[in-house]
Amino acid sequence: MKINDYFGSTVLTSLITISTVSLGSPLNASVESSNAEYPAALDQILRPGDFDVSQDLAPLTADQVRQQLAMSNDYLNYHSEQNLSRLQECINRLMDQHKVKIGPNQIEFNAKVDLASCAADDPNTKVQEYVTELHLIMACSDGNFSALQGMGIHQAYQLVNNDETFCAPGTSGWRLGRSESKRQYTQLTDIGTIEVQVQNLVIDSMPDGKPCKTHHDQQHVSYEDGCQTMTKTSFQRATLNGVPVDKQGKQDLAVRVGHGIRALKGKHPWFDVGFFDVTLNKQWRGLVTYSGANNPPQFELQSPGSLSVKGIVGELVTKKQ
Repeated sequence: MKINDYFGSTVLTSLITISTVSLGSPLNASVESSNAEYPAALDQILRPGDFDVSQDLAPLTADQVRQQLAMSNDYLNYHSEQNLSRLQECINRLMDQHKVKIGPNQIEFNAKVDLASCAADDPNTKVQEYVTELHLIMACSDGNFSALQGMGIHQAYQLVNNDETFCAPGTSGWRLGRSESKRQYTQLTDIGTIEVQVQNLVIDSMPDGKPCKTHHDQQHVSYEDGCQTMTKTSFQRATLNGVPVDKQGKQDLAVRVGHGIRALKGKHPWFDVGFFDVTLNKQWRGLVTYSGANNPPQFELQSPGSLSVKGIVGELVTKKQ
């Protein structure tokens, strides 16, 4: 069993885009904003320290980078929920016990959920802690989310993220999201006993902490240049057969910055055009480039030592399915 975050990067990344970000020092993200164009509640999601990236970063080999992107579904525009695992079905049910909050022209997803019971039936995994905290707001300058009143978080998210009619054509939208999970578990594998204590944070925002803006027309949703997704994973404990591995006490950091990203309306798996500027652990930098809503994007990243990796995003996931 692989324990993944529920509203992690896959879900939140489908909401936004990303611009060049300096990772030499912690980002100066503002938790407050004076921009009255979007609902005030959007200012209440991020927290001081969210953008702190001062912890030591784990080294990444070319093979690790290639596998990470080839296995990733973080760059999807639309994600089908066919053939869900028992674990994911259980997580969806727990999420739906928490209801969305509907306001004027906006919908809010806000919950803290203990997911440990969903892994209880796996004899090879003992979970000590698995808690996810989610806060996400989607707003429109002219929108109506009232039909989703009383729905659970998972059910409502599936509807609103796959149906662009909640924001009227010709209007603007705003999206800001934060997801944090804490996991501690012991897992028996073919190579031995793995012990993990890890904290994962995913943030979708502009680099200054303000919401990302979208524009809606009859056929497309266009995403504001400069919107970023930051995924920060901190490994407090990571051992194999009791021996610390190289990630223990270190951090993985992925930052995706979008340029010209546009989604064709409808249930298309990928964005239509544009590219993400991707930085992994400050070591690897490159692009994920789109060439059609039904074509998986290509990636090409380089390291400071001029190593290069190329491939198709999600290739191994697609083959597995």
